[in-house]
Amino acid sequence: MRLFLLSVVVALGVVATALFPLLGGSVRGGLQRAWCRLVLAALGVRLKVEGEAAADRELVVANHVSWLDVVALSAVRPAVFVCKSEIAAWPVFGRLLHGAGTVFMRRGSARAAYRAMRELSMLLAIGERAAVFPEGTTTRGADVLPFRPALLQSALNAGCAIRPVALSYTSEVAVYEGGISFLASLWAIAGASGLQVRLVLLPGIAAAGITRREAAALARELILSRIRHESLAGASHFAPTLRAA
Repeated sequence: MRLFLLSVVVALGVVATALFPLLGGSVRGGLQRAWCRLVLAALGVRLKVEGEAAADRELVVANHVSWLDVVALSAVRPAVFVCKSEIAAWPVFGRLLHGAGTVFMRRGSARAAYRAMRELSMLLAIGERAAVFPEGTTTRGADVLPFRPALLQSALNAGCAIRPVALSYTSEVAVYEGGISFLASLWAIAGASGLQVRLVLLPGIAAAGITRREAAALARELILSRIRHESLAGASHFAPTLRAA
């Protein structure tokens, strides 16, 4: 039933992205937010948000656990995302990301990272919001890998704030790591019971008077501290509870 509901929501998304070039930025953002909330609802994923959003023009940086991260972030703060180039070939979702203006980047390529940084700089300069996952890969969520600073240069170039966001899930089923395929991950998530994604919007980091390496290290420390705080407070990140899809 959840996968059927998701197919309906995805069909609506395909229609909406086809209309994106004709719509203003605020309308596109509202549609993106609403569609992502419908995706989460269709999959039975609850969204919990802490912290206050501030300036519209900012670079969101988050830890990376799952492909659901993009959906969860967009359900709160729609943005132009930077994703690995392989995602562009994913069935249906790749097309949706293309339609939403996603910047695709080949991992491990300094030239591709530089091109993505320049594109983000221009988007931020004209008032858009962008989002990146500076770890460069997904983890199981209990730790945060060192942040690669290259893409954070875009915020410094545009003179806008960097917004760290801590992401966590209440079940290991959301983790998208290793050799699991997208379809296998989707099936597992659709079969999960009581799955919740938590987003904590942390204080912004001003671009003035800071290097990209300093910004990357500070953003990582803020996110890691929040994740560890939740763990010490007794939050259960990985308590898988499954039911038949």
